Amino acid sequence: MFVEFRVQGKPPKKDGASSMWGKASEADNIVNLRKAAVKATDGLGVGPFTGRLGIELSIYAEEKVIESMGDLDNFITGICDGLQAADPRANMHERILDECNPYEPILFYSDSKVYDIHARKIPVEGREEGYYELKVFEL
Repeated sequence: MFVEFRVQGKPPKKDGASSMWGKASEADNIVNLRKAAVKATDGLGVGPFTGRLGIELSIYAEEKVIESMGDLDNFITGICDGLQAADPRANMHERILDECNPYEPILFYSDSKVYDIHARKIPVEGREEGYYELKVFEL
């Protein structure tokens, strides 16, 4: 079983300094990810996966944009955190609370179940805003 979807914009980005959940700069990215994941699972009868998982991430944008948007590893951790339930102790941005329920897992309960990751940034002309494609699959 797998879930696959596309999201406009850039993925949420986690950095070591503080939780992404409380950052205004990441709120739209988190909301967009979570809404797209919910929409992709709607009607599939797929709840959060419980077994070992793999993730494929492809980020598309113009070269000048893609080089300055962030590190690939930070996007992977942002996506993993964004698809599981947020820690209830996390400082939460109000936009996230208004648009989705961050305390419910969407595709997995814990990113410790992710055993395989493939990620890449792909420069494309004419895509300044960019988008990304994500596939989460059972191993």
